Amino acid sequence: MIPKAMVAPCRAALDRFHWLVMVILTLPTAAALFAMVDADWPMAAAVVGLAAGLAAGLAGWLASRPVRQLQSSTAALADGDIHVILPFQERPDGLGKLARDLEALRQSAIQADALGAEVQADKEAADFQNAALETFSQRFESRVRQVIGDVAAASAHLAEAATALSGEVEGSRDRSSGVADSASSMADEFNRVAAASRQLADGARHANGYLTRATSSVGQASSRFEAMLASMSRLAGLADQVGEFVALVNRIAGQTNLLALNANIEAARAGNLGLGFGVVANEVKSLATQTATATHDIEDRLGAIQSAVQMTVAEAQSVTSVMHDSAAQATDAASLVEQQTAATDDIDSSMRRSLEHAREVSSHATEVAHRLSGMQEVAERMQLAVAGLKSQSEALDAHVGQFLADMSGGGVRVGILHSLSGTMRMSERPLKDALLMLIRERNRTHGGVLGQPLVPVIANTRSDWALYAQHARTMIQQSGVSAIFGCWTSSSRKAVLPIVEQEQTLLFYPTQYEGQEESPFVYYAGATPNQQALPGIDYLMSAVGGGHRRFYLVGTDYIYPQITNRILMAYLQERGVARRDIHLALTPFSHADWGPVIRDIRRFAGGQKTAIVSTINGDANVYFFRELAAQGMTPDSAPVLSFSIGESEMATIGADYLTGHLTAWNYFMTVPSRENTQMLRQWRDYAGDPAAVLNDPFEAHYLAFSLWCEAVERVGSLQATAVKRALDGAGMTGLTGKRVFFDQRNHHLHRPSFVGRFERSGQIKVIWQSAGPVAPEPWSPYVADPPCAA
Repeated sequence: MIPKAMVAPCRAALDRFHWLVMVILTLPTAAALFAMVDADWPMAAAVVGLAAGLAAGLAGWLASRPVRQLQSSTAALADGDIHVILPFQERPDGLGKLARDLEALRQSAIQADALGAEVQADKEAADFQNAALETFSQRFESRVRQVIGDVAAASAHLAEAATALSGEVEGSRDRSSGVADSASSMADEFNRVAAASRQLADGARHANGYLTRATSSVGQASSRFEAMLASMSRLAGLADQVGEFVALVNRIAGQTNLLALNANIEAARAGNLGLGFGVVANEVKSLATQTATATHDIEDRLGAIQSAVQMTVAEAQSVTSVMHDSAAQATDAASLVEQQTAATDDIDSSMRRSLEHAREVSSHATEVAHRLSGMQEVAERMQLAVAGLKSQSEALDAHVGQFLADMSGGGVRVGILHSLSGTMRMSERPLKDALLMLIRERNRTHGGVLGQPLVPVIANTRSDWALYAQHARTMIQQSGVSAIFGCWTSSSRKAVLPIVEQEQTLLFYPTQYEGQEESPFVYYAGATPNQQALPGIDYLMSAVGGGHRRFYLVGTDYIYPQITNRILMAYLQERGVARRDIHLALTPFSHADWGPVIRDIRRFAGGQKTAIVSTINGDANVYFFRELAAQGMTPDSAPVLSFSIGESEMATIGADYLTGHLTAWNYFMTVPSRENTQMLRQWRDYAGDPAAVLNDPFEAHYLAFSLWCEAVERVGSLQATAVKRALDGAGMTGLTGKRVFFDQRNHHLHRPSFVGRFERSGQIKVIWQSAGPVAPEPWSPYVADPPCAA
């Protein structure tokens, strides 16, 4: 807005110019009348008065109308309308000069507005940066305080542990002294035990010798006894044989006696019978022979028995000798055993005393062990305290490093790439404010992303497509932005497209466009023609929309209107509209002289029902609708369906010019939903304006920004290729209360479609809406051009 102090001199100059014109126009008449004074004064005086009146009236008639027009334009300029058209600039007179001066003032106001917008953007970015630095400072202070608290606690634990350790050491020293005394006494007892043990060992060695010899003697005696047993066994056998011989002799003797008896009997009977006696004599002889033989055998056996007895006696004598020897060895061993028993008693006594000392040592050692265990616990606590101190030292070092890194450019930077001045300021400047609000709210509620505050990097691209590319590259390469939110026109988007693809940085595009494009690094949050333009055409052709069959297409001469209108012309003809009933006119950006175009629209309409379809972008809309009203064209005679103006543009153009006309978008502020109500309240609180409005690109930025933040958190990274995986197919509930989501294949949003009517209240009333989200179709079947996607 131009300061009124700058406009006041211009108004004064206009007033002076008005009187100057009156004077100039009056002078010739006055001179002529004065020339007549000499002839007839009274008559001349009357004529002079008449001429003066005529001159004054003529001057007022000539000067008042253009001056009033210029005054009206000046007043509008003073009220901040930088789109006002100042008349009479072509005039060579003073009025023309003044008009040209006012135009220069208007241009200066535009430049001042641009400069002010840039200064404001710099201040806002600096405020966010300062807020981020303040966050880092507070975070660092909090972390340092925590570290200091932890260090103090660890130090206290360390001091407590040191005190406890000192007490344990003192107690351990006393118990160690007791252990030393008991151990000394026990050592003495062990020395006595050792001496007795040595004596016992010596006796054991001697006893072992004795026992070894006794064992040897017993072995010998055992051998002798075994030999005696063998001899005795032979004697028993011989005795058995002798017994058998004795029995044989007894039988022989019996038989001999029997024979003798028989011989006597026979001798008494036979007398002379000598034969019987001969037989008996032979048998007796035979028996005698056997007896003699047996007797010899008995003698032999008795000799053997005598010999065995002698050997047995000898062996017995040997055993007796060995046994005597063993007894002597046993006696010696017994003597040694007695000595060892005494030594053992000494050892037992010493061991008992040692046991008592050992118990004392054990008791002291147990207490010492207990104290050592306590000392170990204390040492562990000290170790933990020292480890805590070390950990806190390392944490403090990390915090200092992070703080220094943060202070030298910390935070997550996001680019805001919008025109704050120039022909697109009307549409794009509010989006900068919307993004700032979203960033501030994210920082407030979530601390930014990944624990780091978001810091905006704002660029004023001044509606210059080359500057979009330049600032995009600077944002990425120098400012290190993680994502860019911005652009409006397709020309600006296509200027930025190769840069974000080369740098692999994500661009979130918030407005409707012509389609025919896909990029792996661009997420299209605005509508494709099938989500906005074609539903709008369908509405105009429907009975409720007026049943229009004649269409005048008007737009700005650049990519989006060019391709979109080609699609519309093909679509209309496919719907049965004749080619002669379709007209297309394209004009430059910031086009202001709409008079010829509006007259052409009137001629084309020719009193027939005609709809105007507008793809005009930027501030040219201001001049278009003003000229439309100036030529008396109303929504009743020719409704305008616009695709690039909404609630924000309505505030600039003026409700008087737009009321009754139509617009098609994917969101209107009047859509009833809980999400919409909450966002409108939040936006108005942020703007400090109870009449602040939302629009479709605002919602597009809100959706894209929210989904990007959630994707970053989900993957835990700002790296574009990682974030893309989380974004593809990601969705949320939009401000319309309906779920929207990015198409997994083409990165375009599925959004609902609406047609609305501008109301005098400054809002847009929904008059048609789709049943649900409409799937995007970036590649139109009505355009035969090859794909231009990277």
